Amino acid sequence: MESNTLEPPHVHRFSHNAMNTTFSLRFVHQDPAYAAQLAAHSIEIIDRIEQCLSRYLPASEVSQINQLVAGETLILSELCYNCLRKGFQAYQATDGRFDITLGRQIDLRKSGQSLPSAPEQIGQFALAPDRPQIHCIQAGKLIDLGGLGKGFALDQVHANLRQLNCSAALLSAGASTHLAIGEQTWPIQLKGQCIDVTLPLQGAAISASGFAEQGTHIVTVLETEYQAVYPRVWFVAETACDADIWSTTAMLMDAAECQA
Repeated sequence: MESNTLEPPHVHRFSHNAMNTTFSLRFVHQDPAYAAQLAAHSIEIIDRIEQCLSRYLPASEVSQINQLVAGETLILSELCYNCLRKGFQAYQATDGRFDITLGRQIDLRKSGQSLPSAPEQIGQFALAPDRPQIHCIQAGKLIDLGGLGKGFALDQVHANLRQLNCSAALLSAGASTHLAIGEQTWPIQLKGQCIDVTLPLQGAAISASGFAEQGTHIVTVLETEYQAVYPRVWFVAETACDADIWSTTAMLMDAAECQA
């Protein structure tokens, strides 16, 4: 999924590598210097989020969470707490289909090993509902925020851009997630197996998920086996984080559930 070249005038483009992808930042502004300042602020936020949320960085908060033993509690930054809360809320909203605690299963899949047919469910975290802390009830789970971290980063950048009076922008995390800001309409090209469709995106986010590019990469420990109904799914939502969550979840739904 990518945006085509039919863009508005006075667009200033910036890119930055983070979170194992390339972020593309496009700002509509007559002053190139101000657009560069917006990009610098945005890149700083993206890097801060990666340092906080990546489980592959030993000093990150998520790495510290994954090292907790039973009975231990960790005080979190507001940034990490809010992202984890989105993840745990998504687990409830998707009936367990979207699960941020499957780091061990993800490692097995990446190593080429098949997942156990009946995986043993060990480990439990408890996120405090009223203060930024997480408690390890039982060790064994590994938190991995790859399924929503990029969308969460785009939403955080958006929140900062509101304070900087940015009136129009298109923020992208790789080719899979786009967030359109302001009244400007951005043409987003959706590449299908048979046809391509251009979607006008305005004041919303869109995220893509599918097996065509990465193969069967979505991990689940649901007891019932699933067979993807569609090779690709695009999901439009108010926030990039929600678009990421539901485009992934839709790959684990049957046709009736997707329509609903």
